[in-house]
Amino acid sequence: MTMTPDERSGGLLYLWFTIRTVACAAILAALGYVPTTRIVGGEGIDSMLAACGICLAGSLIGAIPMALAKSRQLPARTAGQTVLTAVLSSMALRLLVVVVLGVVVALGEWFHRPSLLVWLGISYCGLLVPDTHFALAVLRGSEDKRRL
Repeated sequence: MTMTPDERSGGLLYLWFTIRTVACAAILAALGYVPTTRIVGGEGIDSMLAACGICLAGSLIGAIPMALAKSRQLPARTAGQTVLTAVLSSMALRLLVVVVLGVVVALGEWFHRPSLLVWLGISYCGLLVPDTHFALAVLRGSEDKRRL
């Protein structure tokens, strides 16, 4: 079974998104290491890494509807609406994953709760950058289809 150019471009776009998102999460964790250690101590590092992992999972899972919409062959007249629905679904799915995982982890006694919650907010906002770039790339592709 061969892949169409749209399917390949959706897969490659998601691959680049994954690489950028993992790099962004690693940069956030690296930048937050020293301040978190000074303010909270060693237990804050575990919370920071857990929060970055939760938000990373939310970003990667949330981007799946956009990647699927990008890889589908859509008629030109419905491409924009379908992709826009996928982008909005992705935002909701990302938030849902982060809230559910965040609540489960915060209610457990595994991590220092205040630093976990602070880092959930920081990493959620920090990972909005690659998410927004991915959404714009997907939307840009649907605009090109509508012009044809």
